[in-house]
Amino acid sequence: MTSERPNAIFNIGSQHGNVTNVAGDMTVYGGQHYTALPADMIRQELENIHRVISAIGLSPEDRKTAAALLADAGRELGQPGCDAEKVARPVKRLAGLLSDIGAISAAGAALIGPFQAIASWLGPAGQAILHLIT
Repeated sequence: MTSERPNAIFNIGSQHGNVTNVAGDMTVYGGQHYTALPADMIRQELENIHRVISAIGLSPEDRKTAAALLADAGRELGQPGCDAEKVARPVKRLAGLLSDIGAISAAGAALIGPFQAIASWLGPAGQAILHLIT
């Protein structure tokens, strides 16, 4: 028997939430705590909006436009030092589109909640979004 540990290779895809990868032993005192960054929270709310609009009857053109705006917001979130104004622009356009076609009224809290959360995390840049959904 040898004292050498076998070399293990782990191929880990994307990770979200409270994930701790260590080599060797790890001792935790006081528990582990996870604080999501605003970008993580906004990304989750964008996914929530996508799920809701996928389930409601949008025209193919509106669905395509909505998907493009969600993708634009996601891209902006992925930029180093992302700018709240740049993230807010496509979200504001999406809120306007969904409001104009009656989707926000039809989906109610399922869309209003995620938009409110995003607007809150964006701070002053998100205020226009709140006006479009209320």
